[in-house]
Amino acid sequence: MIGSADVDTLRALRVQLPSYLAARSAKPEGLAGLGWTEADPALVLRTVDRALVDRLPKDESAALRIRLDLDQAEPGLRETVAGLRRQVDGSAADGDGLRSAIAARFADQEAAQLDA
Repeated sequence: MIGSADVDTLRALRVQLPSYLAARSAKPEGLAGLGWTEADPALVLRTVDRALVDRLPKDESAALRIRLDLDQAEPGLRETVAGLRRQVDGSAADGDGLRSAIAARFADQEAAQLDA
């Protein structure tokens, strides 16, 4: 459906899908709900956003593409900045630079999996 949808339909999906997914996955009662987690609409919303990039006017498409690129880069940048803050405030331990680099790399990989 997303692949053949027009801009208005994609925008409506973008707004309505989180509520729809949450309603479709109601929390089980009692002990059955112990390990239950709410549905995460991030993957389907990224799919809708990527479809919108191809259908929006040039300026809007470019802005959305930039936002999607920044969303993908943000987790790794957050880990890198956290490591730099620890270095600056003196709370970094020996080997913290390597830990920060590995954490940033894993965050980048996780973000890339959302786009795959």
